[in-house]
Amino acid sequence: MARDVVAALAQPSGRQRANLRSLARSDSHRRPLRAELHDYEPRYLRLFHLAFLERLGITPGHAIADSLLVAHCLCLLEESRSSFDRFFFDWYGGIASEPRALAGPLGKIYRGAKWDLCRRELAERTPSAPERLADPYFQGPGPCTLVIDEVERIWSRIDAANDWSALEAKVEAIRSFGRVHGRGPELTAASPALPPGQGESPISAACRG
Repeated sequence: MARDVVAALAQPSGRQRANLRSLARSDSHRRPLRAELHDYEPRYLRLFHLAFLERLGITPGHAIADSLLVAHCLCLLEESRSSFDRFFFDWYGGIASEPRALAGPLGKIYRGAKWDLCRRELAERTPSAPERLADPYFQGPGPCTLVIDEVERIWSRIDAANDWSALEAKVEAIRSFGRVHGRGPELTAASPALPPGQGESPISAACRG
């Protein structure tokens, strides 16, 4: 399923294709559009792989090696039907998180042939921000998520008793998640201007380049 979702996202939808056709009504419009779209899928997949590795907290490498690592991780997640959020939480920083991951509730899925492929490739990578592993977020019981069951539980407390405490706690958890991953409006506002290429994510660098 995970691979099917990625493949679907890499292909323009029917509505997108209709919109593109409406923009390309003449040769003068079609030529520049074709020039931009001829490599859409590989560019999209490269950015997807960079985003995956950034969320996993490991440094990107050669494009082919990155694609293999991401593919093997997706195969593992598809076979185990495990949560993306939990996988990224367990293995943030790569092998540096192995003791924590194996001791967690999904430790049992990190074994077997598919996992061996993932582990071998993770072992070849370095953490992109190893200092983040000391943050209380990664010492906690699990990842910050916002799945529909959580949303319904939060709303039910508001609806039944005008109790906003669960919502306030979730907002703070999301802010903590953003801070530990270098995100959040306060970080953006306080960050000084940097020369191109410094302090940016691999995704930003790829888009800029």
